Formats: sequence, C-alpha cells, structure tokens
Amino acid sequence: MDKYFFKETTQLNNNLIAFRWLFANEKNKDSLNSYLLRDVITQLRINPTNPYLLYNKTTLDLLLWTEKYERVKDPKFLLKDIKALYNVGLENWRVSQLLLNYHIIAADYYYETMRFEDRDRSLNEVKKILLQSQLNRDQTYQIAEYFIFQMRINWTIELMKPWAEKPTIDEDFLFTFLSAAIYNKKLVPEKEYLLFMQKAKTLNKERFCKLFGYPNMSFQLLKDVSVKNMYCQSCEGK
Repeated sequence: MDKYFFKETTQLNNNLIAFRWLFANEKNKDSLNSYLLRDVITQLRINPTNPYLLYNKTTLDLLLWTEKYERVKDPKFLLKDIKALYNVGLENWRVSQLLLNYHIIAADYYYETMRFEDRDRSLNEVKKILLQSQLNRDQTYQIAEYFIFQMRINWTIELMKPWAEKPTIDEDFLFTFLSAAIYNKKLVPEKEYLLFMQKAKTLNKERFCKLFGYPNMSFQLLKDVSVKNMYCQSCEGK
C-alpha cells in the first residue's frame, strides 16, 4: 500500500479518535486525553496538514494543560498554534472558540504563577471575544458569573444589562445583575437601579427582601436614599 492510501485513512481515524473521546466511559479523562493525543500525533505524521487533526491536537493540548499547568512551559507557543488554525481551512468560529478557551485557562494559569500583567491581558481577550459574540441568555449568565469570579464587576454589568432590561428576564438573572450593578452608579444610575429593584420585587418579593443582609449584600451598600427607602418600605416587617 502506498502513502496516499494511509493519508486518505487519516480522516476516518481522526473521526474514530473524536468518537472515542466523546463516548468514553473512562473516569480518568487525563489519561485518556494523553492516549488520544499520541494517536492524533501519529496521524499527523502521515497527514501533517489535515485541519481537523490539527484542531483536535490543539484541543487535547488545552485539555491536558487544564489538568496540569506544568505541561505547558510557555503558553505563548500554544497560543501561536491556535492562531495558526485560522489559516488551515477550518471554520473561524471553531478557532475562536479554542482561542476563548485558551484565554480562560491562561488567566487562571497566570494567576497561579503570579504573572498578573499576562493574566490581565488574557482576561481582556476573553472580554473582547465575548462582547463580540452573539450570546444567548444562558451563555451570558455563565460568563457573567465567570467575570464576577474574576472580580471584573464592570464587565459583568456591561454584559448583563441589555438582558436585564428585557421585560421577560427571569429572576435568577435579574437578582445576579442587581448584586453587581449596585457597585457602579455610572453604568447603572440610581433611577435605573430603582427600576430594576421594582422589577425584582414584582418577580419574587420574598427573595427581594433577602437581597440585603447576611449572607447576601451588605446593608452598607444601600447608600442611595430612594433605593434604600424603597427597599425598607417594601420589606418592613419581613
């Protein structure tokens, strides 16, 4: 059999590798990912320009890096590999998704290694990618929680506010937004915050009356007189 035959089978083998990863029952995913990465590298020796093999290799590299940061000596080389995928014929959204995942992982990696300027750069890339994306409600909520975890409250507000303004927004989303929005009066002025509070009260008054006070937001955050009066009058005796 000639080399052409083996090259033609690499796509099938790549699909089998992806199938194995997707439906694997192994509890130790790290070992599985290492095993599958070796298989992908073997296929790349036969067909080094196959875009989906290159994509799967980079995906597995990211997964392995997540489990053990020491595996990647310099993340910038991994970033270079991801960006190179824009030029191999893959759909751009696939590469952008990898790029987003890279920066999310990198932000934590740089925090752990106390490289805070690099961490800030990765977080800014996360923000740039996400704010350019068409996110649905659930994606917006998940990313908002990620921004809160990363102490990027202003980003959280910018991301959530358009959804919080929708008349049909659900209470989980709105109450999370209120917990962030109170920290920035420029992004959410007092009059606007008051309207969001009234909407939250309508959705769930019992939950609304637990918005301030341990273990939730401190009463010290109730600095705006109109907001404080509205809350206290609504929840008097609760």
